[in-house]
Amino acid sequence: MNVFASRLQEHVKALGLSSAAAARQAGIGERQFHNYLAGKREPDLATLLLICERLSAEPNTLLGFKTDAKQSQEQASIIAAVGAVLPALNATSLRLLSGIVALLVESDRGSNPLA
Repeated sequence: MNVFASRLQEHVKALGLSSAAAARQAGIGERQFHNYLAGKREPDLATLLLICERLSAEPNTLLGFKTDAKQSQEQASIIAAVGAVLPALNATSLRLLSGIVALLVESDRGSNPLA
C-alpha cells in the first residue's frame, strides 16, 4: 500500500468517519475515494487539495512528507477532527469557541489573558 493510501486511512479513522461519509464530506464519489483508500489510484493535484480542504488535512501529511516538528500526528488528528465538526455549529457557538480558543492560545504563550 502506498503512503498516501495509509495516511488517508489514518486520517479518516481519526475523524471517526466511514469511508462513505468521508467521500461525501470531501465531495467526491465513494468508488473514487475507496480507490484512494485502497491504494489503487492517487488523486490529481486539484482532487488532493479538495480532499485536504474538506477533511481538514495537510497535503504534506497525506503525501508522507515531514511536517512541522511542533505538530505531532496526534495534534494533527485532533485538529482535523475539530475542523470536521465546525460546520455543524451555529454562529453563537462558533463565537464562543473562538473566544475559548483565543484564551487557550494566550495561556499557552504564557500570558494571563484574565488578569
